[in-house]
Amino acid sequence: MNRVWNPGVLLGAVLLATQSIPVVAQSIDPQGVWQYTRVNTKGESYSGNINIDAHGQASDVTKSRLGPVAQTGYIKSADSSIEIVFTKAVRDGPTYNPDHFYCTVQSAQAMSCSNTDVAGSSSYTFALLRVGPPGRK
Repeated sequence: MNRVWNPGVLLGAVLLATQSIPVVAQSIDPQGVWQYTRVNTKGESYSGNINIDAHGQASDVTKSRLGPVAQTGYIKSADSSIEIVFTKAVRDGPTYNPDHFYCTVQSAQAMSCSNTDVAGSSSYTFALLRVGPPGRK
């Protein structure tokens, strides 16, 4: 008896088998110094270096056209997602609303992020790149 393989059935079986394989999310140790340059939806530019320590605490000095802003907060991580939640922002001059970065890990050295501050202002997607070990600013 000659059996003829139907390529459609074989392809369907392969697809079904691969759908049941769990996807391994990439998680990283976020400790270190991470650098960014971002533009919000109003066209305003910001840049800085975020320091994340071993306890999940985050600090940053954000540079903007209105001067530097010191921010402190913490991180939340789950699988390949990391949130950097700043809870305090201090600067001389106008009030600055603390940032909240929503990031997806791309590699051990890079994340793709967006920002929505506590006032609801958002940014376009930007890169967050590891530039050093913890403690360096």
